[in-house]
Amino acid sequence: MSYMLTIPFIFAYLVYRRRKMIRATIIFESPTVPNNRLYRSEIIGALMLLAGFLLYTGGSYTLWSLEFHMAVLPIFAAAYITVFFNLRTLRQLAFPILFLLFLVPPPSDVTNALGQILSQASSDYASVILNALGFSTTISTDAGFPTITVLSEGAPLTFMVDPVCSGLYSLFGFLVFATFIVYIATGKSWKRATAFLIGFPLIYLLNVLRITTIVILGYYYGVGLAMTVFHFAGGWVLILAGTMLVLLVSEKLLKIQLFRRVSAISCSECKGTISTQSSFCGSCGRLLRYLPEFFRKGDLAKFLAMSTCVILLISVQTPVFALTKGPADILTVIESYPDPLAAEVEAVAIEMLPQSVELDFMNYTLRYEGHNPEWAAYAKQDAALDYIYMPTNGSYSDAIFVGIEIASARSNLHRLHVCTYLPPGTKEILLLENPPIFAAYYPFELRGMWIPTVEWFERATFSTNTTFQQKHVKFDVYTYPSPTDDLEEVEETLRGLAIAIAEYWQPLKSWSPSALFISQNGTRLSAIPLVALGLLACLSLVSWKQSQNANRKAYSKLSSLDQQIIDALRQTPQDILPTVKSIQLTFEKLSGKNIETEELTNRLNSIKELGLAKQEIVGKQDEPILAWTVQM
Repeated sequence: MSYMLTIPFIFAYLVYRRRKMIRATIIFESPTVPNNRLYRSEIIGALMLLAGFLLYTGGSYTLWSLEFHMAVLPIFAAAYITVFFNLRTLRQLAFPILFLLFLVPPPSDVTNALGQILSQASSDYASVILNALGFSTTISTDAGFPTITVLSEGAPLTFMVDPVCSGLYSLFGFLVFATFIVYIATGKSWKRATAFLIGFPLIYLLNVLRITTIVILGYYYGVGLAMTVFHFAGGWVLILAGTMLVLLVSEKLLKIQLFRRVSAISCSECKGTISTQSSFCGSCGRLLRYLPEFFRKGDLAKFLAMSTCVILLISVQTPVFALTKGPADILTVIESYPDPLAAEVEAVAIEMLPQSVELDFMNYTLRYEGHNPEWAAYAKQDAALDYIYMPTNGSYSDAIFVGIEIASARSNLHRLHVCTYLPPGTKEILLLENPPIFAAYYPFELRGMWIPTVEWFERATFSTNTTFQQKHVKFDVYTYPSPTDDLEEVEETLRGLAIAIAEYWQPLKSWSPSALFISQNGTRLSAIPLVALGLLACLSLVSWKQSQNANRKAYSKLSSLDQQIIDALRQTPQDILPTVKSIQLTFEKLSGKNIETEELTNRLNSIKELGLAKQEIVGKQDEPILAWTVQM
């Protein structure tokens, strides 16, 4: 998923590319519905901000908080732009803002399902190519994943193609770059859409060739070289190769250009307009100078209100943190005593979990199994501890295992569903209501065995060398059931132990009723501002329809000359842009009469005052042009 690192840079370029349009629309004011404060950008932006806040808050208390936060980021960006500027500025930044959605990690259920399909198909096609090249290969299934076996004189070589190797992530990365390239390229829409679609079979074919190359390299030079040289760089190699192929096909076959050629606009009226205070040429509509930028009335109030919203968002973080009850010194003790089974470490580590728990009329007692410094160092964690809950009157097969990982960043805590295939039984369960703590239950497959697991995250304060730091903590509660065990009963047992551990770790303070209500119902409450925005859109559409009908009646009462001007405005081709100059040419072509530029401008302004036409800033090769549009 390293392609996400490029998204902020692409976003910055997209904003820079639209900089002239953005700057022109910030100052340009022309309300869609005059004298109606219901449609002010501040109200619309405030509703968007409220919806984003509720989604952010509600999503923060689930297992998928990162996904929620990234998905809400475009809503916050759109809300702030709408409040501080206007809807026209938001329209110019619509694509860069929507591009931020690529920061949302794809759902693991979707990636697992697609990865299974792609890995099987990739293995089949790679096997066909290898057989055509003279290799003897077979396809089998190992731990749910297709495996290519190459027969040789010595021991057969096996290559497992899991979802990570299926090209799925390369397709995600290519999707980002293809979307960016198609947006900035020039050409007809159907040509750009074709270039976008043909890239995906190309990138998939490249991945099949990549798997084939890995197998050949492993056959002749050893598996280690194949994986080291090609496997780790394969994703970016595929993305770059696929992008270059799409560019080549687009340029040669579809005649699409990546960089736009800005054509110079020649207008004899521009020099006369420069001597006035107008920002746009009255004839060709070209931007001559930017309006002076200054703070308007109410901008300070907006700034203070939005700053308050930021402070509120920062303060509503999950969960409410408190010093852990006993194991606050565990990190210091582990650092002081390198031996994972040292008595000093065990004395503190055993306090991390409840000593005994009664589940299903059976008493379980805690036993410390040590910690794993090698894994902690590899995953960049502070500690990785292992425990066993042994039943008093049961056997080792009934034992429940608990793993605790502690790290400064949540990204360093290993999530099992990232590298394993998850069945449809994955679900979210509630461990505590106040504060709300959710866990994920899923049986994952390991060496042909399904291992039921309950996984959740918390944060707590630990002491490290006399200083206190907040750390991320991950809990894994799992067991190894026998084929005769009822998985539903196993799930309930694991859930009961997880609840006992969560209660043991419960912060010293509970949340206020209001904070708890928002956290539990944030996603549902977000429907209120979203419905309000929908009602505003409907009211705006009804108002627009009414104004259209009224304008048609007013049109019939105009003079014949004004009607001819409106007809010329309506029939001016959109690709030429209906500026005063182009409207003048269309008018003279339709009526066969000449009209002076000054008279036409005055007539258009009179029609604008009647509400039958308006001026809008439109883009031509990202250059702002002031054009006219009909309001009927």
